[in-house]
Amino acid sequence: MRVSRDGGKTYGPVVVYDSVRDNLPPLMHSGWPPCACPGHQVAADATERQLQLELSRVALGPILRGTE
Repeated sequence: MRVSRDGGKTYGPVVVYDSVRDNLPPLMHSGWPPCACPGHQVAADATERQLQLELSRVALGPILRGTE
């Protein structure tokens, strides 16, 4: 993984993370990459909203149809 701290203009050296070895918690959302720069954050937010919408349709579908 290479990290940019200036919105993608430059990147630091490659760093390898191992979720087991480094005891990392799971990602809490589906947005990828897990980036806070403005460009990626907008895309991640849109992806998360779409995922939440689809999950609500799956979860509420039987209830709304009266087939639960």
